Amino acid sequence: MSGGSARAGRAKAGPASLHYRRARGRTTAAPAREPRRRRFDRNKVMLNAGGCLLAVAIVGLAALTRLWGPRIWTGLAPAWPDGGDGFAVTAGVVLPWTAAAAILPLCRIDWDQPGRRWMVRFAQSVPGTVSAAAVLVVLMGAHRSERGHRGPSCFRAGGPCWVHQQYPHIGLVVLGAVAGAGALLILLLSVSIRSRKKRSQSAT
Repeated sequence: MSGGSARAGRAKAGPASLHYRRARGRTTAAPAREPRRRRFDRNKVMLNAGGCLLAVAIVGLAALTRLWGPRIWTGLAPAWPDGGDGFAVTAGVVLPWTAAAAILPLCRIDWDQPGRRWMVRFAQSVPGTVSAAAVLVVLMGAHRSERGHRGPSCFRAGGPCWVHQQYPHIGLVVLGAVAGAGALLILLLSVSIRSRKKRSQSAT
């Protein structure tokens, strides 16, 4: 017989999946799982701590506004250049810069691997945070509540109602000052970022 006839007489081999038969009574052992290690979630801890600090800051600002807001406006606003409007312009211009001084150091922290330098960044943000809080106390001291919720303290010298009576356009003045200072700050930051990118590209 030729080689071709011998091959024709053989049975064709089936696919490999048909030849594999699992033996009865045998069970394949599952791969051993490594014990899960409890991982310290630094981001979650920082988020919770930030939420607690924010709540404390809001309560503290509200308390300071009640205690010192009227005194600040009564003592400083009349003697300020251009009166209460000039005082509001000063506070509105300073607010974005103090907020940037508080936020920018925190933006430089590598939250995945902060290391020890995060303490330095937090320390750098403290002066800006304190300054921004003081400016907020000043601005919140001139905020009037709704008419149904206004008490006698609103109309006292330095109270929110007194401020708006003495300086009727105080709200627009504050908004304009904050918007102008914020726009200038954003422009300067964008120019600084572009110059840094150009320097890095030229260095490489």
